[in-house]
Amino acid sequence: MFALALTTLLLAPSAGADRFPAEPTGPAVSAPVLVTEPAPAPEPAPAPTPSRALAYHHDRTLLDLAGMGTLTGWAVGNIAVGVAGNLTTAKGPTRYFHQGNAAWNTVNLALGIWGLRRAHRDAARPVSLATGRDRARDAQKVFGINAALDVLYISAGAIHWSLGQALRHDRVQGYGQALVLQGAFLFVFDVGMMAAHERLLGPRGSRPGILARLRPVAAPQPGGLVAGVALPLR
Repeated sequence: MFALALTTLLLAPSAGADRFPAEPTGPAVSAPVLVTEPAPAPEPAPAPTPSRALAYHHDRTLLDLAGMGTLTGWAVGNIAVGVAGNLTTAKGPTRYFHQGNAAWNTVNLALGIWGLRRAHRDAARPVSLATGRDRARDAQKVFGINAALDVLYISAGAIHWSLGQALRHDRVQGYGQALVLQGAFLFVFDVGMMAAHERLLGPRGSRPGILARLRPVAAPQPGGLVAGVALPLR
Protein backbone atom coordinates (compact mmCIF):
# COMPACT_ATOMS: atom_id res chain seq x y z
CA MET A 1 0.00 0.00 0.00
CA PHE A 2 1.36 3.38 -0.89
CA ALA A 3 0.64 6.65 0.89
CA LEU A 4 1.37 10.07 -0.51
CA ALA A 5 2.81 12.56 1.93
CA LEU A 6 3.54 16.21 1.30
CA THR A 7 6.74 17.60 2.72
CA THR A 8 7.46 21.31 2.72
CA LEU A 9 10.93 22.24 1.49
CA LEU A 10 12.10 25.73 2.48
CA LEU A 11 14.81 27.39 0.41
CA ALA A 12 17.47 28.54 2.89
CA PRO A 13 19.87 31.48 2.10
CA SER A 14 23.34 30.61 0.88
CA ALA A 15 26.45 30.92 2.96
CA GLY A 16 27.33 34.39 1.49
CA ALA A 17 24.05 36.05 2.15
CA ASP A 18 25.70 38.55 4.54
CA ARG A 19 27.92 40.03 1.70
CA PHE A 20 25.43 40.15 -1.12
CA PRO A 21 21.89 41.25 -0.90
CA ALA A 22 19.56 38.43 -0.91
CA GLU A 23 17.53 38.06 -3.99
CA PRO A 24 13.90 37.75 -3.44
CA THR A 25 12.84 34.25 -3.12
CA GLY A 26 9.58 32.84 -4.22
CA PRO A 27 7.07 31.25 -1.97
CA ALA A 28 7.80 27.94 -0.23
CA VAL A 29 7.78 25.03 -2.60
CA SER A 30 5.91 21.86 -1.70
CA ALA A 31 7.15 18.68 -3.37
CA PRO A 32 5.43 15.29 -3.24
CA VAL A 33 7.40 12.56 -1.50
CA LEU A 34 6.51 8.89 -1.99
CA VAL A 35 6.45 6.88 1.24
CA THR A 36 5.82 3.13 1.31
CA GLU A 37 4.12 1.24 4.13
CA PRO A 38 4.18 -2.60 4.60
CA ALA A 39 0.98 -4.40 3.64
CA PRO A 40 -0.89 -6.04 6.53
CA ALA A 41 -0.55 -9.82 6.86
CA PRO A 42 -3.55 -11.72 5.45
CA GLU A 43 -5.95 -13.19 7.99
CA PRO A 44 -5.83 -17.00 8.26
CA ALA A 45 -8.69 -18.74 6.49
CA PRO A 46 -11.17 -20.44 8.83
CA ALA A 47 -10.81 -24.20 9.11
CA PRO A 48 -13.32 -25.95 6.85
CA THR A 49 -16.22 -27.60 8.69
CA PRO A 50 -18.17 -30.52 7.23
CA SER A 51 -21.68 -29.72 6.14
CA ARG A 52 -24.65 -31.37 7.79
CA ALA A 53 -25.18 -33.51 4.70
CA LEU A 54 -21.62 -34.84 4.78
CA ALA A 55 -21.78 -35.45 8.53
CA TYR A 56 -25.05 -37.37 8.18
CA HIS A 57 -23.68 -39.33 5.21
CA HIS A 58 -20.63 -40.32 7.25
CA ASP A 59 -22.69 -41.45 10.24
CA ARG A 60 -25.22 -43.34 8.10
CA THR A 61 -22.66 -45.28 6.08
CA LEU A 62 -20.64 -45.97 9.24
CA LEU A 63 -23.78 -47.47 10.79
CA ASP A 64 -24.29 -49.64 7.71
CA LEU A 65 -20.69 -50.86 7.90
CA ALA A 66 -21.05 -51.66 11.60
CA GLY A 67 -24.33 -53.50 11.04
CA MET A 68 -23.09 -55.59 8.15
CA GLY A 69 -19.87 -56.28 10.02
CA THR A 70 -21.90 -57.56 12.96
CA LEU A 71 -23.97 -59.82 10.72
CA THR A 72 -20.85 -61.16 8.99
CA GLY A 73 -19.11 -61.82 12.31
CA TRP A 74 -22.16 -63.63 13.66
CA ALA A 75 -22.30 -65.80 10.55
CA VAL A 76 -18.60 -66.70 10.64
CA GLY A 77 -18.78 -67.59 14.34
CA ASN A 78 -21.89 -69.74 13.92
CA ILE A 79 -20.48 -71.58 10.93
CA ALA A 80 -17.23 -72.33 12.76
CA VAL A 81 -18.97 -73.48 15.95
CA GLY A 82 -21.63 -75.35 14.00
CA VAL A 83 -19.15 -77.32 11.93
CA ALA A 84 -17.05 -78.14 14.99
CA GLY A 85 -20.12 -79.14 16.98
CA ASN A 86 -21.42 -81.33 14.19
CA LEU A 87 -18.11 -83.18 14.01
CA THR A 88 -17.61 -83.63 17.74
CA THR A 89 -21.14 -84.18 19.05
CA ALA A 90 -22.80 -87.58 19.16
CA LYS A 91 -26.11 -88.12 17.43
CA GLY A 92 -28.97 -86.27 19.06
CA PRO A 93 -30.80 -82.91 19.00
CA THR A 94 -27.61 -80.99 19.84
CA ARG A 95 -25.82 -82.26 16.76
CA TYR A 96 -28.69 -81.18 14.50
CA PHE A 97 -28.79 -77.88 16.35
CA HIS A 98 -25.19 -77.25 15.25
CA GLN A 99 -26.02 -78.36 11.72
CA GLY A 100 -28.94 -75.96 11.55
CA ASN A 101 -26.87 -73.03 12.81
CA ALA A 102 -24.09 -73.65 10.30
CA ALA A 103 -26.47 -74.07 7.37
CA TRP A 104 -28.57 -71.00 8.23
CA ASN A 105 -25.56 -68.75 8.54
CA THR A 106 -24.25 -69.49 5.07
CA VAL A 107 -27.07 -67.18 3.93
CA ASN A 108 -26.21 -64.61 6.61
CA LEU A 109 -22.57 -64.70 5.50
CA ALA A 110 -23.48 -64.01 1.88
CA LEU A 111 -25.78 -61.15 2.89
CA GLY A 112 -23.17 -59.71 5.25
CA ILE A 113 -20.40 -59.69 2.64
CA TRP A 114 -22.71 -58.15 0.05
CA GLY A 115 -23.79 -55.52 2.56
CA LEU A 116 -20.20 -54.64 3.46
CA ARG A 117 -19.27 -54.14 -0.18
CA ARG A 118 -22.29 -51.96 -0.76
CA ALA A 119 -21.65 -49.89 2.38
CA HIS A 120 -18.00 -49.31 1.36
CA ARG A 121 -19.14 -48.20 -2.09
CA ASP A 122 -21.79 -45.85 -0.68
CA ALA A 123 -19.33 -44.33 1.80
CA ALA A 124 -17.13 -43.15 -1.08
CA ARG A 125 -20.06 -41.44 -2.82
CA PRO A 126 -21.53 -38.65 -0.66
CA VAL A 127 -25.13 -37.71 -1.39
CA SER A 128 -27.39 -34.85 -0.45
CA LEU A 129 -29.18 -34.74 2.88
CA ALA A 130 -32.54 -35.48 1.28
CA THR A 131 -31.18 -38.50 -0.59
CA GLY A 132 -29.49 -39.77 2.56
CA ARG A 133 -32.75 -39.50 4.50
CA ASP A 134 -34.62 -41.39 1.78
CA ARG A 135 -32.03 -44.18 1.81
CA ALA A 136 -32.22 -44.43 5.60
CA ARG A 137 -36.01 -44.75 5.53
CA ASP A 138 -35.80 -47.34 2.75
CA ALA A 139 -33.36 -49.31 4.90
CA GLN A 140 -35.74 -49.04 7.84
CA LYS A 141 -38.53 -50.50 5.72
CA VAL A 142 -36.35 -53.47 4.79
CA PHE A 143 -35.35 -54.05 8.41
CA GLY A 144 -38.99 -53.74 9.47
CA ILE A 145 -40.13 -56.37 6.98
CA ASN A 146 -37.27 -58.63 8.07
CA ALA A 147 -38.25 -58.18 11.72
CA ALA A 148 -41.76 -59.37 10.91
CA LEU A 149 -40.29 -62.40 9.13
CA ASP A 150 -38.06 -63.04 12.14
CA VAL A 151 -41.16 -63.45 14.30
CA LEU A 152 -42.36 -66.10 11.85
CA TYR A 153 -38.98 -67.85 12.03
CA ILE A 154 -39.13 -67.94 15.82
CA SER A 155 -42.70 -69.23 15.77
CA ALA A 156 -41.89 -71.92 13.21
CA GLY A 157 -38.81 -72.92 15.17
CA ALA A 158 -40.77 -73.19 18.39
CA ILE A 159 -43.36 -75.39 16.70
CA HIS A 160 -40.69 -77.72 15.27
CA TRP A 161 -38.91 -77.81 18.62
CA SER A 162 -42.11 -78.83 20.37
CA LEU A 163 -43.05 -81.39 17.70
CA GLY A 164 -39.58 -82.89 17.78
CA GLN A 165 -39.79 -83.39 21.51
CA ALA A 166 -43.30 -84.91 21.25
CA LEU A 167 -42.36 -87.22 18.38
CA ARG A 168 -38.87 -87.93 19.74
CA HIS A 169 -37.43 -86.78 16.44
CA ASP A 170 -33.92 -85.45 17.04
CA ARG A 171 -33.53 -83.72 13.66
CA VAL A 172 -36.82 -81.82 13.88
CA GLN A 173 -36.09 -80.79 17.46
CA GLY A 174 -32.50 -79.67 16.76
CA TYR A 175 -33.39 -77.73 13.65
CA GLY A 176 -36.26 -76.10 15.52
CA GLN A 177 -33.89 -74.97 18.27
CA ALA A 178 -31.50 -73.52 15.68
CA LEU A 179 -34.36 -71.68 13.98
CA VAL A 180 -35.45 -70.14 17.28
CA LEU A 181 -31.90 -68.94 18.02
CA GLN A 182 -31.27 -67.50 14.57
CA GLY A 183 -34.68 -65.86 14.40
CA ALA A 184 -34.19 -64.27 17.81
CA PHE A 185 -30.79 -62.86 16.85
CA LEU A 186 -32.05 -61.49 13.56
CA PHE A 187 -35.05 -59.89 15.28
CA VAL A 188 -32.78 -58.05 17.71
CA PHE A 189 -30.45 -57.11 14.86
CA ASP A 190 -33.20 -55.78 12.58
CA VAL A 191 -34.98 -53.81 15.31
CA GLY A 192 -31.63 -52.45 16.51
CA MET A 193 -30.74 -51.24 13.02
CA MET A 194 -34.15 -49.60 12.67
CA ALA A 195 -33.68 -47.81 15.99
CA ALA A 196 -30.12 -46.74 15.12
CA HIS A 197 -31.27 -45.19 11.83
CA GLU A 198 -34.14 -43.53 13.69
CA ARG A 199 -31.69 -41.94 16.11
CA LEU A 200 -29.53 -40.63 13.25
CA LEU A 201 -32.55 -39.24 11.43
CA GLY A 202 -33.28 -37.08 14.47
CA PRO A 203 -30.16 -34.94 15.07
CA ARG A 204 -28.59 -35.39 11.64
CA GLY A 205 -31.48 -35.89 9.28
CA SER A 206 -33.86 -33.59 11.18
CA ARG A 207 -36.80 -35.72 10.14
CA PRO A 208 -38.50 -38.71 11.79
CA GLY A 209 -38.09 -42.15 10.31
CA ILE A 210 -40.09 -45.36 10.35
CA LEU A 211 -40.30 -45.94 14.10
CA ALA A 212 -41.83 -42.51 14.65
CA ARG A 213 -44.82 -43.67 12.62
CA LEU A 214 -45.60 -46.68 14.81
CA ARG A 215 -49.15 -46.36 16.06
CA PRO A 216 -51.00 -48.44 18.65
CA VAL A 217 -54.11 -50.13 17.27
CA ALA A 218 -56.92 -52.14 18.77
CA ALA A 219 -59.47 -54.36 17.07
CA PRO A 220 -62.60 -55.77 18.69
CA GLN A 221 -62.83 -59.52 18.58
CA PRO A 222 -65.44 -61.93 19.91
CA GLY A 223 -64.84 -62.22 23.61
CA GLY A 224 -62.33 -59.41 23.93
CA LEU A 225 -60.10 -56.79 22.37
CA VAL A 226 -56.91 -57.46 20.41
CA ALA A 227 -54.27 -54.75 20.69
CA GLY A 228 -51.03 -54.23 18.78
CA VAL A 229 -49.05 -51.73 16.78
CA ALA A 230 -49.34 -50.67 13.15
CA LEU A 231 -46.47 -49.55 10.95
CA PRO A 232 -47.63 -47.69 7.84
CA LEU A 233 -44.94 -48.00 5.14
CA ARG A 234 -44.86 -45.21 2.56
